[in-house]
Amino acid sequence: QDAPVASVAPPAPTLTPKQQVAETPTSTPHTHRSSVGYRAPSSAALGDFLVQRAIQQQLYYNAQLGNEPMAHWLKSFRSHEHLDSSQRGEGRCGFPGTYSAAFDQLNTLPFTAYLEALGTEPDSSIEVNFVKPQRRLSARERANPFLNNQPPVIEVYDQPIIMSKILTQLLNTADALVETWAFHFNEAESND
Repeated sequence: QDAPVASVAPPAPTLTPKQQVAETPTSTPHTHRSSVGYRAPSSAALGDFLVQRAIQQQLYYNAQLGNEPMAHWLKSFRSHEHLDSSQRGEGRCGFPGTYSAAFDQLNTLPFTAYLEALGTEPDSSIEVNFVKPQRRLSARERANPFLNNQPPVIEVYDQPIIMSKILTQLLNTADALVETWAFHFNEAESND
């Protein structure tokens, strides 16, 4: 009788570290691995990041302009409070470096779903209450108890939320970011 022949797999070829990196499967669907070992984010991940940074830039612009109602609405839309500056407070925009630049912070993925939600949201308005600053009194007026003890005046108005304008601002900001990044990448490439 013939004895069964044991099948032995040929030994695995020895790979250089560079080949090992190139042959290793990627761990996330948002990365692309080239033959030199660099993992580049996919275009979908870059789109998510671009929209995330555009939202953060709009939050910064609104804070600089003192448009607190719009800044609050924008970060509340689809729960993006975490995209705001870590140093931001009412009346303070925070330094540009205090807005997190980490990937995967956009809650509504992919970015096209966020833009679609923003574009299909109906227009609305929010009620804004604020204390009107009192006018400065002269020394003579401050001495008058009737003028000095005026209660604060609270003004109320409706702030319109026009979705097409918000979407246009966000897309224009994203376009400006792309142009800025392209310029800097070209400069870095030419100086390498």
